[in-house]
Amino acid sequence: MGSTDLCKAPDLSHWHKQPLWHRWATRPLCTRYSLLLIAPFNLGRLEKGSRVQVSWRWGYGMLADGEGEAVGAWPATAEQDRLLRESLRQRGVERIAALLGEETLAHAMDVPVATLPLKASTLAALAAVARLHAKIERAVSREAPFPDEASAAACIASVLQKAELSELAAQRRRLEGQWRAQTRALRAAASNVPRG
Repeated sequence: MGSTDLCKAPDLSHWHKQPLWHRWATRPLCTRYSLLLIAPFNLGRLEKGSRVQVSWRWGYGMLADGEGEAVGAWPATAEQDRLLRESLRQRGVERIAALLGEETLAHAMDVPVATLPLKASTLAALAAVARLHAKIERAVSREAPFPDEASAAACIASVLQKAELSELAAQRRRLEGQWRAQTRALRAAASNVPRG
């Protein structure tokens, strides 16, 4: 079964009319992740006219083949920890084999903590996740302080969307390159076929 078989088709009615951060927080996800990586970060927020640092988390779900997707971002609170598992379930996630990054969250979600050694495909994917994490941290640092959670979520959703579109463009370029190479090989093979 391929990784795309694990994803459910989204119900897109009225979805495009929602704000970007809402679309990211509610979009359907794959049903099974071999690993859910949770990465913490801090962002500046305005509370009663003063700037305060608020802890947030974002998650990246990895499939067994190393492919993956951002699953969202949320404030790092005990209430959010309790709600996260149900939120992911409502978005289609049926199984998370292990969680990496936040042991207390793993226990709150009743998900096993990831153990070492990690698979090679997971290690390769972690490098891409680290780059995405750095982009999130730069964006929230540049845009802070945020007046509310919705504006912080919108900033993070924008980073995630740009990263996803960039990855899709890179995949397209790789596929086009493969197609061109195969077309050239077919033409070369066809020109070597003796004519009649």
